[in-house]
Amino acid sequence: MSNLKTILAGLSEYYGKKLTVAEAAIYQTLLSQYPAGEIQEAVNRHLVDPDRGRFFPKVADIVAKMGGARNQHPHADEAWAIALESLDEESTVVWTQQISAARTAALPVWEAGDKIGARLAFRQAYEREVANAPVMPEWTVSLGYDPARRVDAINAALSRGLIAPETAQRHLPPGSMTPDGEAIAGLLTGSNVAQIEPSPDVQKRLNEIKRILDSAPAVDRKREEQAARIAREEARRAELMAQAGLPEDADEEPDDDIDDQATA
Repeated sequence: MSNLKTILAGLSEYYGKKLTVAEAAIYQTLLSQYPAGEIQEAVNRHLVDPDRGRFFPKVADIVAKMGGARNQHPHADEAWAIALESLDEESTVVWTQQISAARTAALPVWEAGDKIGARLAFRQAYEREVANAPVMPEWTVSLGYDPARRVDAINAALSRGLIAPETAQRHLPPGSMTPDGEAIAGLLTGSNVAQIEPSPDVQKRLNEIKRILDSAPAVDRKREEQAARIAREEARRAELMAQAGLPEDADEEPDDDIDDQATA
């Protein structure tokens, strides 16, 4: 049965595109929660799509093709907790545009002292925003003033796969990444991670990403072998056409007659 590694390898071969280290990690992080069979079915539907199927599928393309695709936005209650955290100017939050917009809508009610009304206003606004948004949210960092809480928030978001390592590194001082964060960043940048000990869950994810990356040379070799085989077949066909006195671009049926003349 196919797994995510073989699905990505097959897509790479079909479209003639080699995934970079960072790209493979993104696919692995965002799709690993789905059953492989569901991913494969979505990929199959993408391949036969007359418009999108001409291009290597992005994560959003695959999720969009899943039957009953899961909405990746956080539940309204989790989003409300993030919005509440953002009210503290000392706190750094990692949130989506939909959470930010709903928080703005609810803020006047909150400032008027009606906390229950603010929560209801947030929920209604958030559900409207999510209903019109792609199923895959885009997470961004809103920086607070407290450096220690900034480190904690960004490391937590990095470990959950909400933000990319380069985003975390841009907002963190040197040496402030957790072992999990440094392991992920090291894999994506090619740095030495031998001395870093990530958590078991992150290590499992990194091992799977490494297996995907290790398969890339084999895919390239197979593609080269196929190209060489096609070139040999074309050369043989041209040779037989010349022996039969036919132009090279002749549109012939199978070469049974030509083979007979060549071996006569």
